[in-house]
Amino acid sequence: AWADVPMHRIALAGHSFGARTAQALAGQTFPNAGGWSGIDQRIKAFVAMSPALGKGVSAAQATSDAKAMTRPMLVVSGSLDGEVLGNGESVESRRRVYDALPAGAKALLWIPGADHLSFAGNEKLIPSNFLIRRENATLASEAAHHRSVAAATVAWLKGQLLGQPMGVPAGLAAEDLWLRG
Repeated sequence: AWADVPMHRIALAGHSFGARTAQALAGQTFPNAGGWSGIDQRIKAFVAMSPALGKGVSAAQATSDAKAMTRPMLVVSGSLDGEVLGNGESVESRRRVYDALPAGAKALLWIPGADHLSFAGNEKLIPSNFLIRRENATLASEAAHHRSVAAATVAWLKGQLLGQPMGVPAGLAAEDLWLRG
């Protein structure tokens, strides 16, 4: 029952626009919306898969927009996670979300060869030419990518919500990059 949910242990995860929603609820401000932020103090930890700071946002603006996101945030992206539907995002702009977060309770899982749809969770239903052209090597690595995301997310949430000690999550692929800071 909902009455049994420990309100001090709520997390939010999202992919793509869901990641942007997580960023908003974590406190990111949106200058084009009058500086609006949808911060929700009830949520204690966040996972943003394929996040973005917005088309054409400079590094300085990204840092300013992200400074209020002080609660724990895990950013998940990859070396092929760029533009989708002409949104103007790039691999670098997705990585910039982690870089823009204030120092402290933040982490990055960077998966070489992962693209935007690697984090969608239903790769078998998404044809290679839908939204983006997918590389054969990426498609062949989907199961490994999913294992890495699951390992990092579970370890991150256990660390943030349950206080379990955390180093590098067990189960990451050798080439995955794990940063905390």
